[in-house]
Amino acid sequence: MILKKPDYLISLASSSVLINVEVKVWSATRQDRKVSDEVTSAKNADPKAGRFIQNLLAGDKRHEKLTIHRQSVYNWLKKPTFDWAGSQRLLPMARLEKIKAEYNDHEAEHEALVDDFCNHYPSIVAQMAFSQGTMFDQTLYPSVEEVRSRFSMRLHIAPVPLADFRCSIAQEIVEDLNQYYSQQANDQIQDVMSSACEQLLDYIERIAHACSQPEEGKRKPKVYQSTIEGAKELIDTLATFNIIQDPKIEAIRKQARQVLADYTAEDIRDSEAVKATVKDGMDDILSKFGIKS
Repeated sequence: MILKKPDYLISLASSSVLINVEVKVWSATRQDRKVSDEVTSAKNADPKAGRFIQNLLAGDKRHEKLTIHRQSVYNWLKKPTFDWAGSQRLLPMARLEKIKAEYNDHEAEHEALVDDFCNHYPSIVAQMAFSQGTMFDQTLYPSVEEVRSRFSMRLHIAPVPLADFRCSIAQEIVEDLNQYYSQQANDQIQDVMSSACEQLLDYIERIAHACSQPEEGKRKPKVYQSTIEGAKELIDTLATFNIIQDPKIEAIRKQARQVLADYTAEDIRDSEAVKATVKDGMDDILSKFGIKS
C-alpha cells in the first residue's frame, strides 16, 4: 500500500533542505583522578563526591579562539534556519547559495586558526610545563599530527525526507503510522512558520521603532541598513517559503514589501517624509495583528 503524502510536505521538500554544520575542536581536558582523590580525601568526603577536570591548555589564547569560532559558527547557522530535528535545521532553498558561500568563509577561518594553533603547538606545550606545575604530564599531549586530526569542520546538506509507507501490515496499523507521521510533520511545519512570522514581525517592530520620534531625554532611534536588508531578505524568502499558504504571513509579507519599496536606510534617515511613510505603514501592519509598536 502507498499512502499519499500531504501536499504541504511535498511543498516543504521542494522549497527547503536540511542542513547542519559539525565543528570538532579538541577539548584538551581530562579527569585527574589523583587530584580528585586528594581533594575528597582532604575534605573527608566520599571519593565519588567530586572530581577534578584538568584543562591541558589552560589560558592558551589560540585554543580559546578555536572554541569561540565554533560557537560563532553555530550561532551563524541559527539565524537563517529554523529548528527541525536535533542538530538538523531547516533552510529555505532561496538561501542555500548564500549560506554555502558564507560557510566557505567560516571554513577558511577555521582552517587558518587550526594552522596557527598547530604551528605554535610545541611552544604551547612547553608553556604548559610551567603553568600546569606538578600536574604537567608530557604523555598527555599528543603529537602535532594527531592534534590536527582532532579538529574538523563539515557542512552537511540533505533533502527533506519524504517517507512512503510500503508494507504488508494490517490496514489499521498503517493508518495509525500515517496519522502519527503526518501529525509530527505538521507540528514541525507549524513551528517553522510560526518562527518565520515572529521574525518578520520583529523586523517590522524594529523598523517602526527606529522611525519613531525619540522620547524626551532619550537618544534618537537610528535606522540601520542591516535591518532593512534583513527584513527585505526575509520578505522575499517567504514568497516561496510560505509552506502552509498562511494568509496572515502572506498579507504581512506583501504589505511590508510594499511599504519598504526600494528604500535604503539612508533614504529613511535623510527624509522625514519617507520616515513617516515607513513608520505609518509598519504601524498599520502591527495594528492589524494586535501588536503595538
